[in-house]
Amino acid sequence: MGRVIPVHALCGSGVRGDSADLAAGGDCGGVPVALAVVARAKRAAALAFVLFFRLLAEVGASRAVTVTFLIPVFGVLWGSLFLGETVSTPMLVGGAVIVLGTALATGVLRLPARR
Repeated sequence: MGRVIPVHALCGSGVRGDSADLAAGGDCGGVPVALAVVARAKRAAALAFVLFFRLLAEVGASRAVTVTFLIPVFGVLWGSLFLGETVSTPMLVGGAVIVLGTALATGVLRLPARR
C-alpha cells in the first residue's frame, strides 16, 4: 500500500502539500464541489438508513444492533488492509472482547448453566 494523501493536500496548490496551501489560496472547487460532496453524503446516509431498517424488520432489534457493536472491529480491519495501519495487541484483545460480547448478546454463544 502506498502513502495516504490527506484531503487538504489534494485541495492545496500542490507546492507544500499541507494546510498552509488552503490558507495561501488553494482551491478545492468552490461551492459546486461542496454541494456535490453534501449530495453524495446524503445519498449514502439514506441508503444506510434504508438498509438498517430493512435489517431491523427482518432480524429484529437484538440482532440488528450487532451492526453497531462490530463497527470498531471493521474499522480496525479496513484501516489495516487499506491504509496500512498497524494492529496492536490491545486492539486484538479489544476486538476479541467485542466479538465475544456480541456473540453472548445475540445468543450465538451461551454460557453453561449453573447447577
